[in-house]
Amino acid sequence: TRINPTLQISLWGSSGIAFEFKHKIQEERNWHMPNFANRFDDYVQYVPAIAVFGLNSAGYKGKSSFKRNLLNYALSMVIMAATTHGLKSITRIERPDHSGFNSFPSGHTATAFLNAAFLCSEYKHRSRWISFSGYALASSVGIGRVLNDRHWAPDVLAGSAVGILSFKAGNYLTDKILKE
Repeated sequence: TRINPTLQISLWGSSGIAFEFKHKIQEERNWHMPNFANRFDDYVQYVPAIAVFGLNSAGYKGKSSFKRNLLNYALSMVIMAATTHGLKSITRIERPDHSGFNSFPSGHTATAFLNAAFLCSEYKHRSRWISFSGYALASSVGIGRVLNDRHWAPDVLAGSAVGILSFKAGNYLTDKILKE
């Protein structure tokens, strides 16, 4: 699995740039949607992964076996969780809603983009629209985290990069373990 360096540079660079504007973005959110509160992002983050296993179960086969998918997904999630929690404990950035010092990066967004990369990897050969839908859902999770005042914009941009990188790392390890 190839890592797209341009995408990673763009996401991490955008996160750095957005850091300078994070309070302005929050002011705009507070001005236009001060009472926005919705928990869709708690659930939507998992939809692309559920789609992979659901489509396979329904007979719409992806490129990999169930065993490979399960191992790949488990390794990717462990890598993502370790990375996000590690960065959260190192950076200790306060959330915009002042509920804690674990804002950077967004774990929900990392999960959503890991799951979107998983869906894309399994089904891009069948339909680019399936891949597109996974990334659209993942993007909605990131936007939802900002609208729900749980994360700053840089948190979700970095979370998306962590999610994609974690999937790529999990996929690489799965190839090594299964000798593929």
